[in-house]
This record gives sequence, structure tokens and C-alpha cells, in this order.
Amino acid sequence: MQDMDLLIGCYTDSTQQHGIFKVRLNLSDGQLSQPEPLLARPNMSYVIRTDIGAYAVSEQSQSEQPHVVRMDQHGEVTSEGAIKGAHPCHLAIDPQNKFLATAQYSSGNVEVFRLTETGEIEFQIATLALSGSGPNKDRQTGPHAHQVGFLGTTELAVVDLGSDSIHLFNVNVQGEECHVQPSQRIALPAGSGPRHMVLSRDRSRIYVVCELSETVHLLKAKGNEWKVCQSLQLLPEEEKGEAASAIRLSPHEDFLYVSCRHQSKLACFSLNEISGEMTAVNSTETQGLFPRDFAITPDGEWVIVANQRSNNVVTFKRDANSGALVATGYSVALNAPVCVSI
Repeated sequence: MQDMDLLIGCYTDSTQQHGIFKVRLNLSDGQLSQPEPLLARPNMSYVIRTDIGAYAVSEQSQSEQPHVVRMDQHGEVTSEGAIKGAHPCHLAIDPQNKFLATAQYSSGNVEVFRLTETGEIEFQIATLALSGSGPNKDRQTGPHAHQVGFLGTTELAVVDLGSDSIHLFNVNVQGEECHVQPSQRIALPAGSGPRHMVLSRDRSRIYVVCELSETVHLLKAKGNEWKVCQSLQLLPEEEKGEAASAIRLSPHEDFLYVSCRHQSKLACFSLNEISGEMTAVNSTETQGLFPRDFAITPDGEWVIVANQRSNNVVTFKRDANSGALVATGYSVALNAPVCVSI
């Protein structure tokens, strides 16, 4: 059986350290190869792979000048764009591969870049400045854009931890000009701190993980408005730490997984085939500390977890029928891994 290449983004202690590594996953037993350094850039906090290239952001302050970069298969930077804002932590590309958007956590803004037909980063075409705050005086004094995503070819979603909101924007590009208009603000519970979301394939449901409240929410479209229809605690029997992070749907969209960093666990929920409602199934220890991110292989058989504070990446075998995860015993050591990209 063929191996699969993974890209792992890491926090770094210096600008000379590698921020992105390549690791090969053995699809027969879940074993991981020794990491191969790809790119010596600082704090490559989020990495995505697409059919037009791999892209990553450097989580840095504005004075350090963060960038979004495009890489080829050898880890060479083929193009990049300077980001206006502080600490970019997420990025996404629209379905037609025309635009790239980045979310800046500390400055609470989104940058949109135009891509060439071959996927190169051309130039910045729009800036979206968020506003608002929340009741958590330590974490919500202003907007914090934590995720950006395209819901379609003309709709952009921004998950804002600072204002307990998901902001939706209509994007209209005419020639060299990009017009972005707000279309809806989806309100999450006060103080919940939404971090990431996933959209079902038929675009009828959104699942949102809230970092501060450590909850997960089901949203459905009612008319032209998205509404919260169900809310659950991730680990109701355990001490909270305001640290829920990544969220993923299984390939058949019958299970939902969320990483809980404070408890170092992945929470699993089964999903009703018709309503999409969630039922808690179990939780699995991640064989490390502070799992910031994880990924599920397209066939649904393997789960790869990045444990930031124990400096390891581990694999699990996934049972497609029960959703259960079983540790393979395989892991590799990396300094502060924070993103897994398939």
C-alpha cells in the first residue's frame, strides 16, 4: 500500500529553525517516517495543501512582518505576500482557486490575495477589519479572527473568538477591484470564544468548536439566516481549561471529532444521518500534551495528531463503524507541532 505525505507546521524558537516538515504516513500500519525539514521560516502555524500548491502563514507580530507563502513539492518558496496584521493563524483558498484569505488573530482582520492561474500569490486585493468584544476580560477585549473559510465561490466566513461571532461576507470581484460586503453575523453564546468551524458537503450544516467554553455547536440555515440548533459540552465530566481547538468531520460525515488541548484528548460525536444532531460517543487520550491540531486521512482509516507541548506527532487507527480511535504506538518527535496537513 502506498505511503501518504503529510506536512507538519511547527512553532519555532528562532528564524533559523525549520517551521515546516514533511512526514510520510504508512497506510498499512500507521507508522511515520523521520521528519524531513522543508522550510526554514518562523512559526508556520497553519499549512494547507491544494491541487495548485501548498500554502502557509507565519504567525508573527506586525513588526516582524508576517507572510503567506506558496511552496512547491521541494519546499521552495515560489511566491509570497506580506500580511497587514498581527499573528496570522489560518488561511483558505476559494473553490475556484482564484483567491487566498488569511486570518490574523491579534489584529482581528482578514487579508484577501489574488492568485494567478498557476496558484502563485499575486497581490493583496482586500482587507476586512472586524470589530466587537466579549465578556472574557482576558481573552475578548477585541476581535480575534481565528479561522477563515469560503462557503462557496462568493461567500467568506470568519470565525471571531473575540466577539463570539461568525461573520459572513459576500465577495464580488470585478477586474482588479474586490468588493466585500457583510451579509450576516452569526452570534454564538456570550463568552464561548468560537475558534474553528466545519461545513457539511451539502452546505446545510455548520459545526463550530468554541475554545473558551469548550463546547461544540450545530448551526443550520433557516431561510437566509444561520441559527444555533444544538450545543454540547465537549468533556462535561472533566475540568475545563479554555483550550478547545481543532474540529474535523469524518469522510462519510457520520462522526465529528474535536481536540481538547487542556485535557489532551479527542472528543468523538456520532451524527444523526437526517438531522445532523450530535451524540457524545467517547474521548481518546492523544498520547501527548496539548493537541492543537489533527487530521483524518481521506479514507477515514487514520488520524494524525500534533501534540504541541509534548513535541510529538502520533497516529491512531480509526474504526469507521464505531468512530473509536486506537493508538498505533507510532510517533515522531518534532518541536512544537501545531498543524497537520494532508
